[in-house]
Amino acid sequence: MHDIGILALERLLACVKEQGYLINPDELMAVDGPFIPTLIPDLSNVPQIMDILRTLKALNSSLSALSRVVKEGLPRVQSHLLPIVYSRRGLPSLPEELIAQVFEMAYADDGNVSWHLSLVSRRFRRIALSLPRLWTKLDTSHDPELNLERSRGHGISLDICTNLYHVFTEERFHEFMRKVGPHSDRWKSVRLSGHWDEAKYSRSDVLVKSLRDNFAGKTFPVLETLCSDYEFNCAEVMDDNALEIWQDAKNFFSEWDMPALRVLKTTNLIPSLNTSSLTRFQLSLDGLSENEEEYIIYDLGALTNFLRALSSLEELSFVLRNINSFSQEQISDVDMINLNVLRFDIEFCKAAPVRNLIKVLLAPNVTEMSIRIFQETHHDLSSMLASFFQRGQYYWPLLKSLHLDIACNTEKYSLLQFALWKLHKLEHLSLNVQDSNHPMWSWPPNQPCCMPIRSLRIDSCENFNTTLIEELMPIIQRPEFESLEILECPGMIREVVEKMVPSDKTIIWKDYN
Repeated sequence: MHDIGILALERLLACVKEQGYLINPDELMAVDGPFIPTLIPDLSNVPQIMDILRTLKALNSSLSALSRVVKEGLPRVQSHLLPIVYSRRGLPSLPEELIAQVFEMAYADDGNVSWHLSLVSRRFRRIALSLPRLWTKLDTSHDPELNLERSRGHGISLDICTNLYHVFTEERFHEFMRKVGPHSDRWKSVRLSGHWDEAKYSRSDVLVKSLRDNFAGKTFPVLETLCSDYEFNCAEVMDDNALEIWQDAKNFFSEWDMPALRVLKTTNLIPSLNTSSLTRFQLSLDGLSENEEEYIIYDLGALTNFLRALSSLEELSFVLRNINSFSQEQISDVDMINLNVLRFDIEFCKAAPVRNLIKVLLAPNVTEMSIRIFQETHHDLSSMLASFFQRGQYYWPLLKSLHLDIACNTEKYSLLQFALWKLHKLEHLSLNVQDSNHPMWSWPPNQPCCMPIRSLRIDSCENFNTTLIEELMPIIQRPEFESLEILECPGMIREVVEKMVPSDKTIIWKDYN
């Protein structure tokens, strides 16, 4: 924040106070209103008009910085001051409405906390039992009967684990499903978790199959989120016939009727599901089998066929691990006209399958993209990034926000050279670059900066120093640039950066604790 912005903020607050704290934006910011004349007495003076416009821009930056400071600092202030309140007055002395809010916030972090709260005192128990939402999370480690009663018709979230061990038996699994099954019209979220282990969990396939058989054709009117997070990629423990049966069992929800489904997440499973209501889909694939000697080849055609049916999809995420190749025959492009957010999280994958996946996704309206890549060599990294920016200057024509999280040795590699300078509408850029002792940023020769970046975030780039800021000056010096955020970059010296950056730009700094 700078003096000119602080001065304008003081005058703005004074006007708000004079108006009795009743803020009408149209009146307050009118040219003949109470605020603007305090900054510029002569509306015919062009130099003064230019000064006031710069002042208002500085004011906007100062307000943004203050808002961020309050937002980030409030939790720390609460963590220091609330214990003082509790120690002197005690939580029980607070109004029940406030205690109820505390309970609901605690429940958002831990679905089992309601049981502990109800045992503290009679008052706490009464408050906890009066809040049906505190009893809407059910999982297979507890008997669901009381939660079903106390949630009083509210939508419920199920966490179903199919791993069998000495306490959680197959009988207990079926007993749990027998109790929650009649309430399927209240199922709002379902997560299936577990993993295959031939020695301990050899009956897991039977349990998953029972979910498919017992609920096939059933309607789940309020089910919004479905997560199949079952870790299974040890194909060598089964013959081909058994593996086919197991994969069919994993797709347990293929015949469920879910008209309200909005979010779907699957692990090592390309869904077979007819739905056009999805707005968010996350697919996690690991191509390495358990013996770490064989690669699993997933069917790209099956994936594109599924994506093609998602006409309402707005957010798409891929988590790819050890993908060596896709099986593919005559793959046609997927038109994803409504897609706004695209995320990739990639580790130790070949560039070719990633490139084959990206090139069939026609998503011209993507405005937000996140790319995380962990590769062994700079050649692997450059090949992977080229997959995202390979098809000409305007492949992501509407992209406004880009987050890059890169980990590898990027020696002699310039990220900007073939990627970022092509993004003519990019406004927000976030960089997190690890394990690099070499400059990653060099401006293409004879290429003017045409990215209208407003904010730049450099996060945990441990091996970069203030030289990086010098290389970024073509962006920082542009008139539309507003703020530079540097988080935990020990190689950068704050005083040097503040001298380099123009005074009308906002700098947000966070060091290691």
